[in-house]
Amino acid sequence: MACLLPLRSRLFWLERKRSAGSSIHGNTGSGKRWLSLASMTDQMLLAVANVAEASMKYGGPVYIAIGFGLILMVAYAYLYIVFPSLNPDLFSRALHFGLGAVLFCNILFNYCMCIFTKPGTTALLNEGYHLAAGRDSCRFCKHCRRAKPPLAHHCSVCNTCVLRMDHHCPWMNNCIGFFNYRYFILFVLYLFVGSGYAAITAWRCLADAHSIVHPFLVLVSSFAISTSACFSVGLLSCWHVYLALTAQSTIDFLKNWGSAREVKQQGKTWHNPYNLGPVANWQEVFDVHGRFWWILWLVPKLQMKKGTGVASPVKLGSQGIVQLHDEQTLNARELAMHQML
Repeated sequence: MACLLPLRSRLFWLERKRSAGSSIHGNTGSGKRWLSLASMTDQMLLAVANVAEASMKYGGPVYIAIGFGLILMVAYAYLYIVFPSLNPDLFSRALHFGLGAVLFCNILFNYCMCIFTKPGTTALLNEGYHLAAGRDSCRFCKHCRRAKPPLAHHCSVCNTCVLRMDHHCPWMNNCIGFFNYRYFILFVLYLFVGSGYAAITAWRCLADAHSIVHPFLVLVSSFAISTSACFSVGLLSCWHVYLALTAQSTIDFLKNWGSAREVKQQGKTWHNPYNLGPVANWQEVFDVHGRFWWILWLVPKLQMKKGTGVASPVKLGSQGIVQLHDEQTLNARELAMHQML
């Protein structure tokens, strides 16, 4: 879980301070009490987070069943309660039906693709990659006992390193990484629009008491679910759109934020070397190029994303720490991935 990273780092820092016999406010009694209280609070938060992590590890199918159930319930309320009460004009009804069908199909398609598409892990890398990685001092995961490419992170739920990992999503029972991140963004965007549309039409139906031909409770529940989903998923959509436009993942954002603060204290400006610009970043995430990329990213497709998730494009001339690879090493890594995919 991405949210555990800063908490565990803070706990490690507190333990170091306590073992060294110092405190934030010095060696005074109040400083030691503050340090002990801060450590105790963080330990409690970490325990809660570990329980949540365990629920994601063993309760994944339950989360998926709940997710499908909520989506299908809202779809049922729209099709059998809201839609019959809409404008009787044939063109308007056809427009509403078409819009609802497009949103529903895209929500289900991208949800299923998030669930069944593997994000890409370092377990796919063969010996050729690890040999090449050993030559240029690539990062090494102590849990997987394997080399870890740039932007790859270890998932404690899946117990493996995921290529370009963003987070582990309990609603998909899957990690969101290189190969399924575009499906995740499309899912939350379509879910945001779909839930907003369902909430508006359900509210109009509730306002007209004569239009209700099925159980009132189902319609009210659909409106409540759609409204809450619209607000919560809307915030999530904005967050991931920002991350996609700036070439970051949730985990990398936390690390980049810390790096930017450190560099700023030195009077310098930190730049993300993987940030190619908003348009190029968006094209990279959705694997769309050409003249009509601005509309093609919305189109559902089964084709696996091009690339391996091992080597990421880097903006030349960026200020900051950039790990460079010689051409021979890079080719060995790419070949190793293509042999396994």
